[in-house]
Amino acid sequence: MCSVLKPFHLFMKGVSCPVYLCLLAILISLSSVKVYSREKINSEEALLRYWNRHLCPPVAAAADEPGGKLSEQALAFVALQARLADSARDTLLLPEYGRLMDELQSGQYNSALAFVQFKTAKLLYSRNKKKEGIELILHTKELLGDQHHAFPGIGSYYAFMGQIYIDNGEADQALDYLQKAVASGFCERIDEYYCWGNIGLTYFNLGNTPKALEASFKALEIIKELKDSAEVVSMLGNIGTIYLKHGDYKSALRFLSLDYEGSVQFKRWESATAVQIMKAKSYMQLGHYDSAGVSLRLADSIAGQCNCVSNGAKKEYYEQLSKWLSQKGNWPEYVKSIDSFIHYSNKLNSEARMTMSNFLGTELKVASNMYEAKMQLVDSERQRQLLVRNLIIVIIVSLLLFVLLIFNSHRKGRKAERKIYELNLENARKQLDNYLENIRTKNQLLEELQGQIERHSSERPADEVQKIDIELASKIEQASLITEEGWQEFTYLVEQVHQHFFTKLNVIFPNLTPAEVRLITLIKLKFSIKESASMLGISADSVRKARYRLRKKLSLEDEISLDEMIYGI
Repeated sequence: MCSVLKPFHLFMKGVSCPVYLCLLAILISLSSVKVYSREKINSEEALLRYWNRHLCPPVAAAADEPGGKLSEQALAFVALQARLADSARDTLLLPEYGRLMDELQSGQYNSALAFVQFKTAKLLYSRNKKKEGIELILHTKELLGDQHHAFPGIGSYYAFMGQIYIDNGEADQALDYLQKAVASGFCERIDEYYCWGNIGLTYFNLGNTPKALEASFKALEIIKELKDSAEVVSMLGNIGTIYLKHGDYKSALRFLSLDYEGSVQFKRWESATAVQIMKAKSYMQLGHYDSAGVSLRLADSIAGQCNCVSNGAKKEYYEQLSKWLSQKGNWPEYVKSIDSFIHYSNKLNSEARMTMSNFLGTELKVASNMYEAKMQLVDSERQRQLLVRNLIIVIIVSLLLFVLLIFNSHRKGRKAERKIYELNLENARKQLDNYLENIRTKNQLLEELQGQIERHSSERPADEVQKIDIELASKIEQASLITEEGWQEFTYLVEQVHQHFFTKLNVIFPNLTPAEVRLITLIKLKFSIKESASMLGISADSVRKARYRLRKKLSLEDEISLDEMIYGI
């Protein structure tokens, strides 16, 4: 190992090999440390994933600090859920839950809002704020609709909904939610326990004892794993109650006795009273009337001390007391107990009807509020769309007016350009006509001069004729058109009247000589052979020969007229 570290001696002379080994160990340990980048939470999906990791199931360690625009909301909710462990402070957390829900609602993060509402509703319901909890969870139900795919631990939500419906007498709907919960994942194991416990209670209310027992034993197994002794006692009592309804009174007494012992241990006096009443019922079914009497007296004693018995327990107590009194033949007391039984039965039925009415009223109220909110949203969206449509119409009309203005301006400009063009063309035509007229006049003058030369040659002496010929020749030279400057002026006028004529000519026949171009130009202007000869300063025969050579060069067939072909260019 020391031989491997020899290069380091160049920098650290005199350091022993063990020191090197320590340094190497430190470097290796540092290299193994993972470097985490801060998680970015900029979307609702990322926020829900973060909550799912840190709240389903909840972790004791502090949540890592993410970044992103929703990081504050992510951490705030995790912190709130962690603080719920201190039950003395949980009511003080409700305003903080409210602020978080307001922030999510303003950002239209509906799935995240629904998750926070669910947790808040569960807190309210467990702290005897049932009305507020029910209203909030029903609002959550309407808000979620069918969008459950991103909801963390959706099974816990279903389980809570099942509990709400079973508590309000809606067994069938409760069972539907509870079965959905079993098929889904739970945020916490305790939610799974409550789910199976409520399934057992639902089947109990529906009269399906085997399934009620199966679900209750499943719940008992879970709560034993969680080591919650108080809830274990409660579930033992539930199982005893199911056995009692099933007619297995010995099994019922066994489980009810365990429930009673635990209820006394945890000072749950209302539960202890109810258990003694159910034990009295089991004893009487078995014919053990003395034991039944003991249980009834014990139930009455506990109830008198705690003053914590529900109307349902009182109804059940007087029902069992009346049966016990009838067995004892104590008819005066029997009549009193029957009257009390009827009184509490009516009271209990009234409470049940009131509870059902309130629950249905809350459902209707929440659905109505959600519908009204949706309608307002639809109306707002309709107003927005109407505003956008009107804005689009204004923009389109403005654009059309602008386009029409541009088009009209362009049309006027084109019209003015056309007018200018026509004026220029007309002016060019006049100039060309004048030019041609001048040329023809000059040609006529040339003919007259040639006639004079011929006359002078026949009428005058030779020396005089020579003098006159020199003067006439000078006039003929002055009348000649074919100069370079004159040709440029002439071709400019031709181009003005016959636009692009020379360009087309060059494209169609690129190998023409300047002399051939001049001949073709004169043909285009319908000059006669004689006029062309005068213009070009050659004889008429030379023009004819030039035309013949041009036909050959252009490869024109006999039936095609040279003049007509040039007119078409």
